[in-house]
Amino acid sequence: MKKGCFLKIIIILTILIAAVLYVVENHFDDFIRNPGEKIIKDLVFKDVNREMEYVKNSPEKDSLKVMINSFIYNKIHKEHKLNTGEIENIVDSVQEVLKDSTISAAELENLKSIFKKELNERSKKD
Repeated sequence: MKKGCFLKIIIILTILIAAVLYVVENHFDDFIRNPGEKIIKDLVFKDVNREMEYVKNSPEKDSLKVMINSFIYNKIHKEHKLNTGEIENIVDSVQEVLKDSTISAAELENLKSIFKKELNERSKKD
């Protein structure tokens, strides 16, 4: 390989690496994090809405959707991770409540305490 070709390759690689590092450092949220979070939230809420189709419309149903939305938002934005093992307890609890196609106020309060407990335990571990 000639010296000129070697220098051109080194210069081009340096420029490419600098461009990639610039994009990652300054625009990571715009190109990677925000679209990824949107995809994850859409997948989770599509499953939640499918599970809740058979539940009667009520203020408790709307409150449960808001609680799930805020839980997912907190996990993604504040802790920057959403592990299926971490939310297994919540998923089981929600499925148990949805079995009878109605959500009572007592069941909603129980779920609120589970959500709060799960958020507090995870934040203490970090």
